[in-house]
Amino acid sequence: QFHHPDISTTKSTFCLQTASRIEHSSNDKTEESIWVSVMGASRYDGAERDERTIDFSMVLDISGSMSSHVDGMSKLEIAKRAIVELKGTLREGDRLAVSVFNDNGKVVIPLTEVSQFTHGEFESQINSISTYGGTTLQAGFKVGLGVFEGIEPTPDRVRRILFLTDMDDMGATQLKALLEQASSQQISTSIVGLGMNFDTNLTEGIIKVPGCRYYSAQKLEDVLRPIVEEFYFTFFPIAYKSRLACSSTEYQLEETFGAPLAPEFMEWDL
Repeated sequence: QFHHPDISTTKSTFCLQTASRIEHSSNDKTEESIWVSVMGASRYDGAERDERTIDFSMVLDISGSMSSHVDGMSKLEIAKRAIVELKGTLREGDRLAVSVFNDNGKVVIPLTEVSQFTHGEFESQINSISTYGGTTLQAGFKVGLGVFEGIEPTPDRVRRILFLTDMDDMGATQLKALLEQASSQQISTSIVGLGMNFDTNLTEGIIKVPGCRYYSAQKLEDVLRPIVEEFYFTFFPIAYKSRLACSSTEYQLEETFGAPLAPEFMEWDL
Protein backbone atom coordinates (compact mmCIF):
# COMPACT_ATOMS: atom_id res chain seq x y z
CA GLN A 1 0.00 0.00 0.00
CA PHE A 2 1.24 3.47 -0.90
CA HIS A 3 0.67 6.60 1.14
CA HIS A 4 0.83 9.62 -1.13
CA PRO A 5 1.52 13.08 0.30
CA ASP A 6 -1.46 15.41 0.39
CA ILE A 7 -0.97 17.99 -2.34
CA SER A 8 -4.65 18.70 -2.87
CA THR A 9 -3.93 22.40 -2.41
CA THR A 10 -1.34 22.53 -5.19
CA LYS A 11 -1.36 25.67 -7.32
CA SER A 12 0.34 23.93 -10.23
CA THR A 13 -1.45 23.21 -13.49
CA PHE A 14 0.17 19.78 -13.40
CA CYS A 15 2.59 18.10 -11.03
CA LEU A 16 3.59 14.59 -10.01
CA GLN A 17 3.20 13.06 -6.58
CA THR A 18 5.21 9.96 -5.72
CA ALA A 19 5.31 7.35 -2.98
CA SER A 20 7.57 4.34 -2.56
CA ARG A 21 8.01 1.17 -0.58
CA ILE A 22 10.82 -1.38 -0.26
CA GLU A 23 10.45 -5.14 -0.44
CA HIS A 24 13.21 -7.62 0.49
CA SER A 25 13.60 -10.99 -1.15
CA SER A 26 12.44 -13.91 1.01
CA ASN A 27 15.54 -15.84 -0.06
CA ASP A 28 18.13 -13.09 0.14
CA LYS A 29 17.54 -10.29 2.62
CA THR A 30 20.24 -8.18 0.94
CA GLU A 31 18.25 -8.16 -2.31
CA GLU A 32 15.61 -5.48 -2.38
CA SER A 33 13.05 -4.09 -4.77
CA ILE A 34 11.75 -0.56 -4.67
CA TRP A 35 8.20 0.05 -5.86
CA VAL A 36 7.38 3.59 -6.85
CA SER A 37 3.84 4.90 -7.37
CA VAL A 38 3.51 7.99 -9.55
CA MET A 39 0.29 9.98 -9.80
CA GLY A 40 -0.60 13.32 -11.33
CA ALA A 41 -2.22 16.20 -9.48
CA SER A 42 -3.50 19.58 -10.59
CA ARG A 43 -5.10 22.73 -9.24
CA TYR A 44 -7.99 21.84 -11.54
CA ASP A 45 -8.75 18.58 -9.68
CA GLY A 46 -12.36 18.78 -8.54
CA ALA A 47 -12.67 22.33 -9.84
CA GLU A 48 -15.41 23.78 -11.99
CA ARG A 49 -14.86 23.92 -15.73
CA ASP A 50 -12.42 26.64 -16.80
CA GLU A 51 -12.93 29.34 -19.42
CA ARG A 52 -12.03 27.19 -22.45
CA THR A 53 -14.77 26.38 -24.95
CA ILE A 54 -15.08 23.15 -26.90
CA ASP A 55 -15.87 22.08 -30.45
CA PHE A 56 -17.44 18.60 -30.53
CA SER A 57 -17.65 16.43 -33.61
CA MET A 58 -19.91 13.55 -32.60
CA VAL A 59 -19.78 10.55 -34.91
CA LEU A 60 -22.49 7.92 -34.57
CA ASP A 61 -22.31 4.39 -36.01
CA ILE A 62 -25.65 3.62 -37.69
CA SER A 63 -24.78 0.20 -39.11
CA GLY A 64 -27.38 -2.58 -38.79
CA SER A 65 -25.71 -4.11 -35.73
CA MET A 66 -26.46 -0.95 -33.74
CA SER A 67 -30.11 -2.07 -33.64
CA SER A 68 -29.21 -4.99 -31.37
CA HIS A 69 -30.02 -4.61 -27.67
CA VAL A 70 -27.90 -4.40 -24.52
CA ASP A 71 -29.43 -3.94 -21.08
CA GLY A 72 -32.91 -3.54 -22.55
CA MET A 73 -32.08 -0.77 -25.04
CA SER A 74 -30.79 -0.81 -28.59
CA LYS A 75 -27.23 0.39 -28.96
CA LEU A 76 -28.48 3.16 -31.22
CA GLU A 77 -30.96 4.37 -28.59
CA ILE A 78 -28.21 4.39 -25.97
CA ALA A 79 -25.97 6.42 -28.28
CA LYS A 80 -28.72 8.90 -29.18
CA ARG A 81 -29.66 9.36 -25.52
CA ALA A 82 -26.01 9.97 -24.65
CA ILE A 83 -25.65 12.60 -27.39
CA VAL A 84 -28.71 14.49 -26.18
CA GLU A 85 -27.51 14.33 -22.55
CA LEU A 86 -24.04 15.54 -23.54
CA LYS A 87 -25.48 18.47 -25.45
CA GLY A 88 -27.21 19.52 -22.22
CA THR A 89 -23.83 19.89 -20.46
CA LEU A 90 -22.50 22.35 -23.04
CA ARG A 91 -22.58 26.09 -22.47
CA GLU A 92 -22.70 29.25 -24.54
CA GLY A 93 -19.74 29.43 -26.89
CA ASP A 94 -19.44 25.65 -27.27
CA ARG A 95 -20.10 24.21 -30.71
CA LEU A 96 -21.45 20.85 -31.74
CA ALA A 97 -21.65 18.77 -34.91
CA VAL A 98 -23.24 15.36 -35.41
CA SER A 99 -22.36 12.94 -38.20
CA VAL A 100 -23.38 9.36 -38.91
CA PHE A 101 -21.57 6.57 -40.71
CA ASN A 102 -22.07 3.06 -42.00
CA ASP A 103 -20.34 2.25 -45.29
CA ASN A 104 -20.31 6.01 -45.90
CA GLY A 105 -20.27 9.10 -43.73
CA LYS A 106 -22.77 11.96 -43.65
CA VAL A 107 -23.00 15.20 -41.66
CA VAL A 108 -26.42 15.46 -39.99
CA ILE A 109 -25.80 18.67 -38.05
CA PRO A 110 -22.90 20.94 -39.09
CA LEU A 111 -20.74 22.59 -36.44
CA THR A 112 -23.19 24.91 -34.67
CA GLU A 113 -23.00 26.97 -31.49
CA VAL A 114 -25.33 25.36 -28.96
CA SER A 115 -27.15 28.63 -28.28
CA GLN A 116 -28.36 28.62 -31.91
CA PHE A 117 -30.53 25.51 -31.52
CA THR A 118 -34.23 26.23 -31.00
CA HIS A 119 -36.09 24.32 -28.29
CA GLY A 120 -36.42 20.66 -29.26
CA GLU A 121 -34.72 21.12 -32.65
CA PHE A 122 -31.57 19.21 -31.77
CA GLU A 123 -33.42 16.37 -30.05
CA SER A 124 -35.77 15.98 -33.01
CA GLN A 125 -32.90 15.64 -35.46
CA ILE A 126 -31.13 13.07 -33.28
CA ASN A 127 -34.26 11.01 -32.67
CA SER A 128 -34.88 10.72 -36.43
CA ILE A 129 -31.63 8.78 -36.96
CA SER A 130 -32.08 5.09 -37.80
CA THR A 131 -29.82 2.13 -38.62
CA TYR A 132 -28.87 0.52 -41.92
CA GLY A 133 -25.81 -0.72 -43.81
CA GLY A 134 -22.38 -1.98 -42.81
CA THR A 135 -19.49 -0.34 -40.99
CA THR A 136 -16.41 1.36 -42.44
CA LEU A 137 -14.22 3.03 -39.83
CA GLN A 138 -12.45 5.26 -42.35
CA ALA A 139 -15.81 6.68 -43.47
CA GLY A 140 -16.61 7.70 -39.90
CA PHE A 141 -13.24 9.30 -39.32
CA LYS A 142 -13.32 11.13 -42.62
CA VAL A 143 -16.67 12.76 -41.94
CA GLY A 144 -15.87 13.45 -38.28
CA LEU A 145 -12.56 15.08 -39.09
CA GLY A 146 -14.01 16.96 -42.05
CA VAL A 147 -16.21 18.98 -39.69
CA PHE A 148 -13.09 20.93 -38.64
CA GLU A 149 -11.89 21.64 -42.17
CA GLY A 150 -10.88 25.29 -42.55
CA ILE A 151 -11.11 25.97 -38.80
CA GLU A 152 -7.76 26.87 -37.26
CA PRO A 153 -7.03 25.64 -33.70
CA THR A 154 -6.80 28.24 -30.92
CA PRO A 155 -5.46 27.86 -27.35
CA ASP A 156 -8.80 28.80 -25.79
CA ARG A 157 -10.87 26.18 -27.65
CA VAL A 158 -10.65 22.39 -27.26
CA ARG A 159 -11.38 20.26 -30.34
CA ARG A 160 -12.59 16.67 -29.97
CA ILE A 161 -14.16 13.86 -31.97
CA LEU A 162 -16.47 11.54 -30.04
CA PHE A 163 -17.09 8.14 -31.64
CA LEU A 164 -20.04 5.98 -30.56
CA THR A 165 -19.76 2.57 -32.22
CA ASP A 166 -20.13 -1.17 -31.68
CA MET A 167 -17.44 -2.05 -34.20
CA ASP A 168 -15.57 -4.84 -32.40
CA ASP A 169 -12.68 -5.21 -34.84
CA MET A 170 -11.31 -1.72 -35.36
CA GLY A 171 -7.82 -2.85 -36.34
CA ALA A 172 -5.32 -1.41 -33.86
CA THR A 173 -2.73 -0.33 -36.47
CA GLN A 174 -5.25 1.33 -38.77
CA LEU A 175 -7.05 3.00 -35.87
CA LYS A 176 -3.83 4.39 -34.39
CA ALA A 177 -2.93 5.96 -37.75
CA LEU A 178 -6.34 7.66 -37.93
CA LEU A 179 -6.06 8.93 -34.36
CA GLU A 180 -2.58 10.30 -35.02
CA GLN A 181 -3.85 12.05 -38.15
CA ALA A 182 -6.43 13.88 -36.05
CA SER A 183 -3.97 14.53 -33.22
CA SER A 184 -1.55 16.18 -35.65
CA GLN A 185 -4.28 18.78 -36.25
CA GLN A 186 -4.74 19.30 -32.48
CA ILE A 187 -7.95 17.26 -32.48
CA SER A 188 -8.31 14.61 -29.78
CA THR A 189 -10.56 11.56 -30.10
CA SER A 190 -12.70 9.66 -27.60
CA ILE A 191 -14.19 6.29 -28.55
CA VAL A 192 -17.09 4.63 -26.75
CA GLY A 193 -17.44 0.94 -27.60
CA LEU A 194 -21.13 0.05 -27.18
CA GLY A 195 -21.87 -3.50 -26.05
CA MET A 196 -18.18 -4.30 -26.17
CA ASN A 197 -16.03 -5.98 -23.53
CA PHE A 198 -12.94 -4.15 -22.35
CA ASP A 199 -10.07 -4.69 -24.77
CA THR A 200 -6.69 -4.10 -23.12
CA ASN A 201 -4.63 -4.08 -26.32
CA LEU A 202 -7.02 -1.73 -28.09
CA THR A 203 -7.16 0.60 -25.09
CA GLU A 204 -3.39 0.76 -24.72
CA GLY A 205 -2.99 1.59 -28.40
CA ILE A 206 -5.56 4.38 -28.23
CA ILE A 207 -4.39 6.12 -25.07
CA LYS A 208 -0.80 6.27 -26.29
CA VAL A 209 -2.00 8.89 -28.79
CA PRO A 210 -2.02 12.24 -26.94
CA GLY A 211 -5.47 13.25 -25.71
CA CYS A 212 -7.24 10.08 -26.87
CA ARG A 213 -9.47 7.91 -24.68
CA TYR A 214 -11.41 4.65 -25.00
CA TYR A 215 -14.37 3.39 -22.98
CA SER A 216 -16.29 0.13 -23.18
CA ALA A 217 -19.98 0.35 -22.31
CA GLN A 218 -22.54 -2.37 -21.56
CA LYS A 219 -25.40 -0.05 -20.57
CA LEU A 220 -26.47 3.59 -20.75
CA GLU A 221 -24.89 4.46 -17.41
CA ASP A 222 -21.49 3.27 -18.67
CA VAL A 223 -21.71 5.87 -21.44
CA LEU A 224 -23.09 8.75 -19.38
CA ARG A 225 -20.50 8.41 -16.61
CA PRO A 226 -17.43 9.50 -18.62
CA ILE A 227 -19.05 11.86 -21.12
CA VAL A 228 -21.65 13.60 -18.92
CA GLU A 229 -20.95 13.07 -15.21
CA GLU A 230 -17.16 13.36 -15.69
CA PHE A 231 -17.40 15.78 -18.61
CA TYR A 232 -14.68 18.22 -17.55
CA PHE A 233 -12.22 15.49 -16.56
CA THR A 234 -12.82 13.52 -19.77
CA PHE A 235 -12.70 16.24 -22.40
CA PHE A 236 -10.39 18.96 -21.04
CA PRO A 237 -6.89 17.50 -20.65
CA ILE A 238 -4.32 19.78 -19.05
CA ALA A 239 -1.09 18.05 -20.08
CA TYR A 240 0.19 16.05 -23.02
CA LYS A 241 3.25 13.84 -23.44
CA SER A 242 4.27 13.99 -19.77
CA ARG A 243 7.81 12.71 -19.37
CA LEU A 244 9.10 10.83 -16.35
CA ALA A 245 12.87 10.94 -15.81
CA CYS A 246 14.66 8.69 -13.31
CA SER A 247 18.34 8.56 -12.40
CA SER A 248 20.16 5.88 -10.40
CA THR A 249 23.56 4.20 -10.21
CA GLU A 250 22.26 1.33 -8.06
CA TYR A 251 18.92 0.31 -9.55
CA GLN A 252 17.49 -0.52 -12.93
CA LEU A 253 13.91 -0.27 -14.14
CA GLU A 254 12.36 -3.71 -14.50
CA GLU A 255 8.73 -3.10 -15.40
CA THR A 256 5.91 -0.55 -15.41
CA PHE A 257 2.29 -1.19 -14.49
CA GLY A 258 -1.00 0.61 -14.97
CA ALA A 259 -1.26 3.06 -17.86
CA PRO A 260 1.02 2.01 -20.75
CA LEU A 261 4.25 4.00 -20.71
CA ALA A 262 5.63 4.68 -24.17
CA PRO A 263 9.46 4.44 -24.27
CA GLU A 264 9.79 7.98 -25.60
CA PHE A 265 8.14 9.30 -22.42
CA MET A 266 10.47 7.46 -20.03
CA GLU A 267 14.11 8.32 -19.32
CA TRP A 268 16.31 6.12 -17.15
CA ASP A 269 19.93 7.15 -16.53
CA LEU A 270 22.23 4.57 -14.93
